[in-house]
Amino acid sequence: MQSPKKSNLVPIVIIASLFFIFGFVTWINGALIPFMKTINELTDAQSYLVASASYISFVLMALPASYILNKIGYKKGMSLGLIIMGIGALLFIPAAEARTYWVFLTGIFIQGVGMTLLQTAANPYITILGPMESGAKRIAIMGIANKTAGALGSLIFGALLLSGIDEVKDKLGSVSLEEKNVLLDTMADSVFMPYLIMAIVLFVLGVLIRMAPLPDVEAEDTDDTVEGKSTKTSIFQFPHLWLGVLALFVYVGAEVIAGDTIISYGISLGFTGEEAKYFTTYTLMAMVATYALGVFLIPKYVKQKTALIASAVLGIVFSLCILYTTGFTSILFVAGLGIANALVWPAIWPLTLEGLGKFTKTASALLIMAISGGAIIPPLYGRIVDANKTELIASGIDQVQATSSAATSSYWILIPCYALILFFAVWGTQNWKEINISQKKKTLTIQFIKMAKHILNTTKLNNSYLVVLSAFMLCFSCKNETKAKVEAETPQRPNIVFIMSDDHAYQAISAYGHGLNNTPNIDRIANEGALFNRGFVTNSICAPSRAVMLTGKHSFVNGKVDNISPFNWDQDNFAKTLQKSGYQTALIGKIHMDGLPQGFDYSNVLPAKVNITLQNLLRMA
Repeated sequence: MQSPKKSNLVPIVIIASLFFIFGFVTWINGALIPFMKTINELTDAQSYLVASASYISFVLMALPASYILNKIGYKKGMSLGLIIMGIGALLFIPAAEARTYWVFLTGIFIQGVGMTLLQTAANPYITILGPMESGAKRIAIMGIANKTAGALGSLIFGALLLSGIDEVKDKLGSVSLEEKNVLLDTMADSVFMPYLIMAIVLFVLGVLIRMAPLPDVEAEDTDDTVEGKSTKTSIFQFPHLWLGVLALFVYVGAEVIAGDTIISYGISLGFTGEEAKYFTTYTLMAMVATYALGVFLIPKYVKQKTALIASAVLGIVFSLCILYTTGFTSILFVAGLGIANALVWPAIWPLTLEGLGKFTKTASALLIMAISGGAIIPPLYGRIVDANKTELIASGIDQVQATSSAATSSYWILIPCYALILFFAVWGTQNWKEINISQKKKTLTIQFIKMAKHILNTTKLNNSYLVVLSAFMLCFSCKNETKAKVEAETPQRPNIVFIMSDDHAYQAISAYGHGLNNTPNIDRIANEGALFNRGFVTNSICAPSRAVMLTGKHSFVNGKVDNISPFNWDQDNFAKTLQKSGYQTALIGKIHMDGLPQGFDYSNVLPAKVNITLQNLLRMA
């Protein structure tokens, strides 16, 4: 039997290729904006409609895309999305011939429609393709593909479209109207061959994706029932979803500003088009490097929420640095936003979709609609630049200095964006349960310590190396108590304490009736709770036995076959299942397995090679 990683390899590669495609198409906007501004003689605000045309499609088409996917499925939906993108690319050919801005924008919008269909399918698919705790890791891998393609697209189209743009701009002010039209028409024709090739590639991939081996996956349903009736009947009952949508909205706006304005910003600071065409690549390479770091760190060393908090704080810091620096240093801080942005998208998706169950598809469509932040916030930045520039020129400052100063000072718009992301990361990801968690945790901990002391004082197990492997203090039910009626009808869930005695046969417990020991308190737990009498040995070695109990899988399936081999915490375990059902979980003791335990709200794992008695453990607690 294959491990989860191996069985998901092919689908992950296929989805990564899709992220590569819409990364390439999306990030060429950085080169298109100054190109369109020149050939169509536009203002800054008008030129940023390139981004608007691309991203507004996510608002208009996300919910229809969700409906289409429900009707025809992921695979056919992805194929259709690629073909629609190909049609949009073909529209650039007549647009170049007519040199008409609205035709260009129509082609960009149609490509955006195709990308909406792809994104609506690909993002939730890769999020739920494996454990939710490692969702950010898989999306980070997608981000590497996406931004690597974006860097290539920016370089290729920057070379094709922006070469000679400075010479053309210099000539425009000194030639006749007829000569000017010839210059601009010639420049516009440079999009013909690149977009023809793009259209052909998209059509071919649209056909090939139909034959791709993509398995069907669905999000796990949540246990939100009272006496068989669901307490969750609407997406409006998930406040963290709407905060996640808002966070994603402002994030996409900030990301597009960092990637799509940096070339124009560089030109406004006095860099030539030949020099500035590489600036978007700086941003994207910063993102790729941070994505790679995220793949390594999440979730083994860093939780998704922690990564999101760090990203938001870094975004605020870099935004302030842009405002208070000049020249190439300021450019580098804009590019540095790629570091702050990289892990935001990968973290927001799993944190927002966590626990939504049957509402996952609708929630995914709402998150896709939030991409429209890229259609609204960058043009707003452009308008602020135009307004500031006009005001500075009116005050007597020359146009060159006014343009550079206005472009720099207008980056203040990024600060509230990252502040909203920080709010979501710190407070918005909570379950918003009206419950006094800290008091209940304190009460339960005291009860656990008292019970353990009784076991220590009345049994002969006190000489074992460690009586408690893990006390899974699966503390209490966290049902949503938004309605008083539901709260009154909800039955109280029992606290669950699981104590494992290491290196003892079951005959050491008198509840099994062998008479070797007298363990009255353990017997009381057996009488009032449950007594395992059909537990069969799957692997009696120290660490593998724990892995079997955690996962419910044989060792050759969960991958922990001996004390040396690594354990994959990304796979499901019973603590994760209990978390999804509303419990808080804790692990105290020794585990003999490397990596950061997943599925536990609190963990205090003791060194595996230390001899420690329960009395010492209780003293530590």
